[in-house]
This record gives sequence, structure tokens and C-alpha cells, in this order.
Amino acid sequence: MTNPADRMSPVSGKAYDSEGNVVWTAEKLNALYNALVENKNAGMESDIKKVGGALQSGVDLAAKINELHQALVVDKNAGVALTGRNLAVESGDFTTESLSVAPAGTHTVTISPSAGELWRIKLIRFTISAPLSAGSGTHSIAIVVDSTSYGIFAIATAPYNKSCGFSRNVLLADNTGSPSTNPEIQHNIASLICSADNPLKILYTNNTNAIQTFPIQIFMVWEVEYIV
Repeated sequence: MTNPADRMSPVSGKAYDSEGNVVWTAEKLNALYNALVENKNAGMESDIKKVGGALQSGVDLAAKINELHQALVVDKNAGVALTGRNLAVESGDFTTESLSVAPAGTHTVTISPSAGELWRIKLIRFTISAPLSAGSGTHSIAIVVDSTSYGIFAIATAPYNKSCGFSRNVLLADNTGSPSTNPEIQHNIASLICSADNPLKILYTNNTNAIQTFPIQIFMVWEVEYIV
């Protein structure tokens, strides 16, 4: 017979057999404690059989019942370790200084959570104005977590004379995207998870004919889970 203590819930004070039936409770153990310890084994065999137990050779059953009584009735939840998710919602402004990105150049912003933190991105605003004096070409912002193409979550591309990026998890007006629709982009952003080992990156590419000197406006709301 499996020892009921091995299948005992420390919160409910119940133990279950292999079929999920309740076989021990704190109340029953308390009754056994009174019979075995307080009353010096009076009615021991009868009381054990009432709760589905069995006498085993070489087992100090009174001591075992005393131990379970102490844990479940006296100490109750003493020593019980409850685990769960430790979460918080945070926001931050990571806007860059003024850039100096030549035609065909790039600029990468890396946002790295602290060690032991896991970030789930909820809301973003990543935007940049059109380069001054540009007369042709495009510019783009890509959201990246991995350095490979598999880690590109979304790309916004704008004409040389329009602002580029994402606001409230959708493309700015006059931008084209990859994925091509806002619902797909919103889905991808909702899947963004980053950590110290896999930080979030915002990659700006200037394919216009002018130098980009404006900053990238970067604002985010995220859920942080603290890993312990």
C-alpha cells in the first residue's frame, strides 16, 4: 500500500489513492493520533481499518501518525512551498539620440532585459521621421529578436518623404509591411518574448538618398516575469 503521506496535499490536508479517491484527511489523522498516541493504542487496529489503512511489520505506526498529525493538524501549512508566476507590467521610453545614418546605412538599437527577467511585449511605438532633403528611395524599421531572418517579427517600410514605423502595434499610414496586414503584424508583436540572452532589436535601414539625422522614437509596454 502506498503511504498516504506520499500523496498528501499540504494545502487541503487530503491524500489520494491511485484512482484519485480521498483516503486520508487531517480529521482522520487527528482521530488516529488520539487513539494511538493520547490513548496508548486503544482500538488501534479498528481505527486503522476504518480509514483504509493496514498494519505493517516493523513500522512504528504510532510514530508515523504522530508525525502526520504534527504536520497536518498542529503545523498546518508550515514548510509548504507555494510556487507561481511573479509578474509585473512595466513601460519605458528608449528613444535614441539624433542619428547619422548615411544612404544605404543601418542603425541598430538593442533593448536587453535584466538577467532573470522575461519580457512579453504588449504595446509598441517605434517611429522615425523621413530624412531631411531626401528625394528618392525608402527607409524601414525591422523588429528583431534573433540575428537570423527567423527572428524578424515585422518590418515597416515607408517612402523617402513619409515617417516610418509602427504605432499601437500597427503600421503608420503610407507604410507597407512584412507581414503585409496589420492583424498579422499585431499577432507577431503579441508573440514577442525577449530576455538577456535574446534581446529585442530595432533595426533601421536608410535606403533614401539623404542622411537620416532624426532619432528613433521608441516606447513600449511589456509584461515582465521574474525567473527565480
